Amino acid sequence: MFVGDAFEKLYALDLATGEEKWSASAELGFVAPPACPRCAGPMADDDAVPGSLFPRFCDDCRPLIVTSTRDQCPRCAAPVGPNLQNLDGCVHCRNDRFSFEQAVALDVYRGPLQQACRAAKRPGGGVLAAALANLLGERSADVMDRWNPTLVVPVPQFWLARLWQTRHAASVMAEVLARRLRVPCRPDILTKRRWTPAQGRLTPTERRRNLRNAFRADRQVGGKTVLLVDDVLTTGATAHRCAKELKRQGALQVFVAVAARGLGKPRISGASGSVPSLPGRNEQSSNDSE
Repeated sequence: MFVGDAFEKLYALDLATGEEKWSASAELGFVAPPACPRCAGPMADDDAVPGSLFPRFCDDCRPLIVTSTRDQCPRCAAPVGPNLQNLDGCVHCRNDRFSFEQAVALDVYRGPLQQACRAAKRPGGGVLAAALANLLGERSADVMDRWNPTLVVPVPQFWLARLWQTRHAASVMAEVLARRLRVPCRPDILTKRRWTPAQGRLTPTERRRNLRNAFRADRQVGGKTVLLVDDVLTTGATAHRCAKELKRQGALQVFVAVAARGLGKPRISGASGSVPSLPGRNEQSSNDSE
């Protein structure tokens, strides 16, 4: 059960300024401890970080959200074996050409993480998106520091989608990561200029064709190292097209941060360090990002 609808009455993130805004009812937090945005359970004293306004998962939920102890492919964030020479990618990405440099994710898109990603897209899901981004920022702090981004940009929606999805999960995640990294977040610098069919309903080949010329970046990205943020990465088609457009307008490098890594069937069999088929890897909903 997710409690985003109730929790969001206490917490809201201003996407224009990046400022956290609390309603009057948030004063209850001074009397009662903060609640976990996933299970609504009270947070232990060591779970509640003094002075932090970002939602956090409790001790019981964090191990459910992130279950894997595998290393990640630095190129596409898929889980890999410890002995894999993965500088050129893994079985999931070695044959792909990406315009982004590297990617990082919390875990594979399945189980409670998959449920949280889906719930983050629904009304009241902004607090879950913020908690996912906060956890991602904590677990990947060293990687993001090494990337040293100077700008954070969310993968955009087509404007029509905002009529029924007012709180865009990728935008909320980008704002939280930008605040953690102390760099600007610019949701306006990359736009989606045409409607496209949902990626989850298409084959991998169709997904790559679906997004050609779908994005437009502003020249203000010139000279910047960009952290591109989305909720899910599967084939990498969306991130690739966004990164390609950002670089066309002068971005120096583009790195990708996502809550979850969806896995398709590996295209190289028998390779050293290959990852066996995982249950639920093809269960992405039709609205999930690629």
